[in-house]
Amino acid sequence: MNDFLRRLFLTALTTLSLVKGSPAKAQSQDAKAVPTIKYAGILPVYWQGQSSQAMLRKKAFIDEHFSKIIRESKRFAFLGDAIVQDNWSSNEGRKRLREEFELDGFINLNVTEQGDLAIFTARLLSPDLENYISETERIPLSWMNSAPSEDLSARLKDLSYRVLNRYPIDVFVTSLQGRFLTLSAGRDQNVFEGDDLEFSEVSIKSTHPVDGSWLEFNYRILGKARIIESKAQSSIAQITSLSAENAIRLGSGARVENIASRRNFRAPPKAEEAFITQDNSPIVRAPGQSPKPSPPVVTETPAKAPSPNTTPTEPPMHPAARGAMQSEERVAEASDSSPFPAELKNSRFSIENATWSYSGAASATSKMPSLLVNQVGGYTEFELDTQTTSYWDAHIAMGDTSKGSYTGVRVGAEYLMTIPSATALVPSLDRVLVGLRGEIATIGIQKESSGGMTALHLMPVAHAQGTYHIVEMVETLRYDLSGKVIPLNIGSAGIKGKTQSLGSSMGIDIEAQVIRQAKTQEIEWGGLIGLKNVSYTVGSKTLKENNFRFGLVGQIKL
Repeated sequence: MNDFLRRLFLTALTTLSLVKGSPAKAQSQDAKAVPTIKYAGILPVYWQGQSSQAMLRKKAFIDEHFSKIIRESKRFAFLGDAIVQDNWSSNEGRKRLREEFELDGFINLNVTEQGDLAIFTARLLSPDLENYISETERIPLSWMNSAPSEDLSARLKDLSYRVLNRYPIDVFVTSLQGRFLTLSAGRDQNVFEGDDLEFSEVSIKSTHPVDGSWLEFNYRILGKARIIESKAQSSIAQITSLSAENAIRLGSGARVENIASRRNFRAPPKAEEAFITQDNSPIVRAPGQSPKPSPPVVTETPAKAPSPNTTPTEPPMHPAARGAMQSEERVAEASDSSPFPAELKNSRFSIENATWSYSGAASATSKMPSLLVNQVGGYTEFELDTQTTSYWDAHIAMGDTSKGSYTGVRVGAEYLMTIPSATALVPSLDRVLVGLRGEIATIGIQKESSGGMTALHLMPVAHAQGTYHIVEMVETLRYDLSGKVIPLNIGSAGIKGKTQSLGSSMGIDIEAQVIRQAKTQEIEWGGLIGLKNVSYTVGSKTLKENNFRFGLVGQIKL
């Protein structure tokens, strides 16, 4: 009913505007800014009226592939289909999507039949289901009845991408820090380091007199920026020129020519011309060139040259995009031939000074080493898929105590999952990972009342990883903040010459690693600092462990 009343009102408003003689310029006097869209929901396909047998045979395919096609465009960040389906149809649900999931818009496909035609209408909608952009495709039912799935999928893709391409903002500013901009798109949207983007203030120039959809836009140039770092779903740009002071602001948008939905409509590359020889002559000719007559001799028939392709030449692909595609192909080939399903993404090492002490049921304290180094470590990260990661680390420690000496080894592994949309509150935050860590640690202490410990520790773990730009120094820092809670242990401890089993425990282990990004060096350097404070139950007593560590971290470029 609300939708009917809204359309009735728009129709009355349109009739009034027709009488005044200016139907298509309702927004020209007071132009409205185009809203930015980062998070979008895909609505279930709406089938209007009764469907013929030809349509019913294709219904399941269309229902499944429409959402898949939209997601493969990577045009926006898309909410989960289950969340959208549970909430989109009510005012309270749409309010929840806006407030809790930061929804900026919906994408919808409507299918209906008129006579011997199937009419497909794709729309970009506001969070309140108001029409932003719409495109229509009319397909004969006779074609639908016999068309293979690949051809139907191609027509759905063309229709969907036409809607996405009419939205005039491909990437927009999500945060500013001096001359540096954080943008809403990255490698997945074909935004690469070295790209130059022109930012504009985009407003609605005219709308459709009936459904209010956008028809034309006004563009006011704000300035230019160059991409200096590109990530999967975001990028960092440095402003290179401005039309006025502080012209580029939060929400300022730019167009990306290589975005996937626009590349879909480019012509395939023109076939390269072949040059052939005749009669074993060193002279070559093009396929359309007539050869000069020669004396009749017995020769082999020359190979027939391919006919020249009359398809328009594709605009040159961005070198970074071409390189990315080749790189992805090489990675795919490598992953197919490798016995390991995971990809090595990160490799680091550390040189540390660790100061520790045990107290309570037994005691021991480490001494400061003369060279400040008593522990070394190594870290590796393997990407299992786009949402899961595993970390592996190992440390070796060796040094003196107040009465004797110690030697220790620690090996750990973490299984981590990315939390979607957890980075919205902190502009520099790239991702948040949560998961489970298993750790085997052993330390042997000589000539102290605490003889050390050998145990398996199981604990929840979380990482906050991001990139921070220091504007004044023109430096970029990457950080990894981790925290662990240690509730469960299986093992034993040496207490005054006796071995006793470890019981429950409670404590935390936090660490911060910061690495300076370097463009040319093979190793990027940084630092770490960590603190561990745990209380273990040993029989009827408590054994307390305190550990403070700091040092250098080196990350090897892969």
